[in-house]
Amino acid sequence: MVGVHHSWGAERGVGRARTQEEEAGAEQAAGEVEVSQGDFWAALRELRPSLSLEELARYSALQRQYESR
Repeated sequence: MVGVHHSWGAERGVGRARTQEEEAGAEQAAGEVEVSQGDFWAALRELRPSLSLEELARYSALQRQYESR
């Protein structure tokens, strides 16, 4: 089944219906990107901590030191 989006305006052809494929192409050309929940899960699997445990301990010690002042 092909979805159809209706678009208005001279640049798109007044009154002309566009298919989902044409709509997706126009969105990509405009710099729009479709992101799904699966994309977020895939990125989450690749995340790594920005600090090592040693660095985290150092910053935590600094925080405690400055909070006590």
